Amino acid sequence: WLPSWARRPVAGLVRTLETTAERNRRLILAESAYAQRFVGVHPVVPNTTPVAPRTPSPQSGRAVYVGHLTEARGALDLIEVGRLVHTAGITVDVVGHAHQDVRGALEQAHAAGWIVWHGFVPNDVALGMLDGATAGLSLLHDEENYRVSMPTKVIEYMAHGIPVITTPLPLAAELVKANDCGVVVPFNDPQAAAAALVALNSDESRRLRWGANGHAAALDDWNWDHDSVAFVQQLQVWVAEANLSVVGVAEPDPQ
Repeated sequence: WLPSWARRPVAGLVRTLETTAERNRRLILAESAYAQRFVGVHPVVPNTTPVAPRTPSPQSGRAVYVGHLTEARGALDLIEVGRLVHTAGITVDVVGHAHQDVRGALEQAHAAGWIVWHGFVPNDVALGMLDGATAGLSLLHDEENYRVSMPTKVIEYMAHGIPVITTPLPLAAELVKANDCGVVVPFNDPQAAAAALVALNSDESRRLRWGANGHAAALDDWNWDHDSVAFVQQLQVWVAEANLSVVGVAEPDPQ
């Protein structure tokens, strides 16, 4: 998140850094969408997540969000979802560092008992909090950079075997619908997200089906245990090329 006055100069700085990096370094892109930002062709290794062979089954009573918290990332919507579902006995765990624009609202919602805001938690601990949740919430707003970004949050929820409740960003919606692992709700509509969560909370068979479907898809297609092999192989190719280049340089004649 950046204030409006800073976006243009920061965008220019980022563009300069990207151009400099491309001229002077070998690049591996974490998303195919980044390719359009560069002139040359660079290998893509998706920034996926490790997927355990087995995960706990999703239970009732607890939804979770893990990630950075801003208004554009749906922080205020998460609060409203928590307010709407807490009387139904559902806890909304919110895990992550909050930007100043939403920190006060999160603190007030936590004090009111609408959500449990854990603040910053180390990543391995935070991801462990996904296990067994009723659903993972991804209520991002319709922002241009979100439309083309890999839905990392959705993939993390799938990897931990929990159903997904997401807004209709193209890649996130496609992933959820194609794998039958959650539900898509409208942008800026916490009432719809809360209704979906309450319905899921009382439907064990659907929770289990969506959780299992998402986990199976992540295990096969969005697994860092697989993608890390491609990452290491690409580094090995570059090291071999560099070694050949060094060997090919003629040594000076000692005479």
